Amino acid sequence: MTPIIRISAALLALSVALVAQAQARFYEVEMLVFKHQDSPFAVDETFARGDLPSARASQVLGLDASLVDGNLTLVPYGPGERTLLAEADRLQAQGNSVLFHERWLHGLMPKGQDRPIRITGGRDLGFGRGFELDGYVNFSIAKFIESEVDLAVQYIVDGAAEGPVTPRLTETRRARSGVIHYLDHPTFGVLLTYARTDIE
Repeated sequence: MTPIIRISAALLALSVALVAQAQARFYEVEMLVFKHQDSPFAVDETFARGDLPSARASQVLGLDASLVDGNLTLVPYGPGERTLLAEADRLQAQGNSVLFHERWLHGLMPKGQDRPIRITGGRDLGFGRGFELDGYVNFSIAKFIESEVDLAVQYIVDGAAEGPVTPRLTETRRARSGVIHYLDHPTFGVLLTYARTDIE
């Protein structure tokens, strides 16, 4: 490759990156995942074993913090800055287990331009089995915010070679800011909120 072609390719890559960053729209995202069944056999439904979301290129809150248009994104806020604290307290008072609860600044991008976020929570099950909650959530924006959720909760019910029972929730949901969105599953649930910020 000649120097001129190399320079042109670099400028093209930079311009694409700048265009992508310019398309980011900033929202404070909050996600709460709770388990409302202590046993997968408490509901009239049969779930697979070992059916965890497939591994994929992803981001981790905090570890993959990044600057987007000069704004630090993917950094969890402090517990006192969460807006769903009352909902979390109410769920726990009703006997539900909160497996994951975080709020963070996210630069939402058009579909296909952002990596999903890895979500884990609950107890570490040990023996290489990971956490109770495992999966991914991906966000994008066009006319509406869109979330793509792929989460599983692991229940160790016996020592079967097939592994834990893994109820799984896969759902794509359009959303708008200022509303609590609820994604339901027979054994667990997800609350999501989005708040548009004044950051440019």
